[in-house]
Amino acid sequence: MSGRHRRRRRRWVPAACAAAIAVLLAAAVYSVVTLSSTSTVAAPGDAGEPGVFDRTATVSGVVDGDSFTIDGGGVVRVLAADSCEMRTDAGPAGRADAERVLLGATVSLRREPAAVNDADRDGRLLRYVEVPGLGDLGSFMVQRPHTGAYRGVNDASPEYLDGLRALDRDGRRCIANLPGPEEKPQVDYPDCAAAAAAGQGAIYVGDPGYSRRLDGDDDGVACE
Repeated sequence: MSGRHRRRRRRWVPAACAAAIAVLLAAAVYSVVTLSSTSTVAAPGDAGEPGVFDRTATVSGVVDGDSFTIDGGGVVRVLAADSCEMRTDAGPAGRADAERVLLGATVSLRREPAAVNDADRDGRLLRYVEVPGLGDLGSFMVQRPHTGAYRGVNDASPEYLDGLRALDRDGRRCIANLPGPEEKPQVDYPDCAAAAAAGQGAIYVGDPGYSRRLDGDDDGVACE
């Protein structure tokens, strides 16, 4: 009698252990599935993948830190990123960084479904830009001193803007305007008498007031 009881106990213990292990495995699988399905946090240094997919395009040229041209025509303006203008001290650095990651790359353009405008007043497509191996272009650029998160009214989603501004800790720094080419005054003398009356002597090609109309022998010097 006691021997039969001992045999039953030996059969019951392995079965109970197997059941407990099965329960633990099921709980572990549930935890993994739940975590993977609910995790939507963007990787460090990236504001996430915003908008909806529009198309892919190959970058043919870079205008400045926040706009570029694509094969087939058209210019893309990066949504919510605002780089220093080219005539500022930081503008060339912004373009150089953009060229380094964009030129020749085939990027994914994503549009903002809630945007009022598909393009800006200059006809540039307003898009989020995803670069292979880099991620979100706006997130990459705003972490550099030549580019900041756009502070005015724009068509980017509030959630994306919040993420971009969190990455843009110092804002952009466009310190000074670079001198542009000196503008020459526009002068048009009807004849050499008018030029002389204005105190003008010989007028060389390229100088204000020169025209072939006043250069009788076409030697590049008018009103000799």
